[in-house]
Amino acid sequence: MHDCGASSVSPDSRFVIAYHGALSAATVVLAACGYRPATHGYHETVFAALPLVMAEASELAGYFDRCRRKRNQALYDRFGRVSEDELDELVKALQEFIPEVKAWLAEHHPPLYPGTLET
Repeated sequence: MHDCGASSVSPDSRFVIAYHGALSAATVVLAACGYRPATHGYHETVFAALPLVMAEASELAGYFDRCRRKRNQALYDRFGRVSEDELDELVKALQEFIPEVKAWLAEHHPPLYPGTLET
């Protein structure tokens, strides 16, 4: 989260950082359930499978998948495609998602998250 707010870094790069935070958190949920997405199509698979194990993340999974496409544009297509508003929206979604993942882990897999639920 800290790196997403580095104003000296471009919105495109900060968007990619925030996106990877969402991807990592979603991957934790799948891994807790014993799932390991294949390497090919990994990002897409993670967000497609997330609602199957964490139903409360259905809307965010769809949003993060749309961000996946935006991230691909920022990395592989053309620089300068991400606006500050798009970045802010993703960071806000990530700030919502991380506590949800922690609470889900504490409820469904307490040995994997025995700590407090502070963010």
